[in-house]
Amino acid sequence: MTLRALVTLRALVAVVALALPRAARAQATVPVPVPTPAEDRGWDLDAFVGYAQHSPEGLAWGLTSDRDHLLLGLDLRAPVLTLGRWRLHYAPSVTPIVRLSHHPSDGSVEPRRPTAYGVGLAPFGVAATVRITPRLQLSGASRVGFVWFDQEVPVELASRGNVSLEWGGTVEWRLQGTRRVIVGYKFLHVSNVYTALQNPGVDGHLLTLGYGLHWPGPAR
Repeated sequence: MTLRALVTLRALVAVVALALPRAARAQATVPVPVPTPAEDRGWDLDAFVGYAQHSPEGLAWGLTSDRDHLLLGLDLRAPVLTLGRWRLHYAPSVTPIVRLSHHPSDGSVEPRRPTAYGVGLAPFGVAATVRITPRLQLSGASRVGFVWFDQEVPVELASRGNVSLEWGGTVEWRLQGTRRVIVGYKFLHVSNVYTALQNPGVDGHLLTLGYGLHWPGPAR
């Protein structure tokens, strides 16, 4: 090995020896991922589709079985408080399509009812999010609103107008920028709160799939 090659080799070894401790210290002091300042204002806009089969028949909530749910909607979030990785949001929701179909199970004596279509609005909602990694975020939300159907639901002598109550959670994976793919769960309870002769209520355990982005609001 020539003298020049030996000097070059020693220099490379010295550079690596100096770089490794610095890299190790940097890795050890990586800060916990936090939301970017640009997301402290504006709205998260999450379009979703939700589906559930065979509504459960409970004792304290919905008493109507054999109903399937299909929802197409838009969940919104506006941050009101940020604490590190955590955010608290105002979280309304709009559901332009609510489909409730009846599929009687074997042995059911209930006559099959026609499919009902409705539109929903939930202006009262709160959500919390926590960022786990720069790409992964978890959220939970609860909302209260209204659903108006084209017929009495879920049975005759019930009501077209109903109150909706929902809660659930999502797993959100960030793509480029602020775009996200979303997988979640919603529990949905629909009831006319005893404003009609019949009020059996109906529940749904919905799997939701969605796509979201962040709108920062009008340019300042």
